[in-house]
Amino acid sequence: MNWATLQDGLKAWFAAGSGLQVFWMNDQGPMNDRPYGTLQIISTRTIAEDEMNYEFSTIPDPDGLIPIVSGYRLMTVTCQIITRNQSGNNIALTYLEKARTSLRLPRLRSALATAGLAVVETHPTVMLDGVFDKRWESRASFDVVFGMVQNIAYTDEAGEDWIEQTEISSDLEPTDDSSSLELDEELFGILD
Repeated sequence: MNWATLQDGLKAWFAAGSGLQVFWMNDQGPMNDRPYGTLQIISTRTIAEDEMNYEFSTIPDPDGLIPIVSGYRLMTVTCQIITRNQSGNNIALTYLEKARTSLRLPRLRSALATAGLAVVETHPTVMLDGVFDKRWESRASFDVVFGMVQNIAYTDEAGEDWIEQTEISSDLEPTDDSSSLELDEELFGILD
């Protein structure tokens, strides 16, 4: 899978949807300026059994075929907001629900599809308020399940020359007018 593209798409969505700076939970660096959001991929799982197909090779090959393994995957991502502000419009729940609601926007779904992701479901919000560094923190979290299709091919008999590709299935493809969308802050600026 092209994890960099997937992670960039997720981070762009969550930053634009929440209106906050977003970090991956395992990022190295300071995350002290609150409020901020964090993302963490907590699981991926295979749906059904992977399929094996063969395509004609464009690279000289003794058999003239390239084996392709394809399979559906579900990826669960935890989205969390951390803030020290306790006023109504600045608590973690406010930012988090804004990001969750943004998942319903058609243009945003097309942008996520461009990154190879389809929203499957969101899980309930969990409030995680508590004391940190002798100060009260407002924290809220929810999980989002994304669907994707992984295709892996290899071009030699030993399987050493792997070609990895993540695609979306035909029923999840973006519409023709959104196929050229790029995952950047300008695209996601529609949420402001």
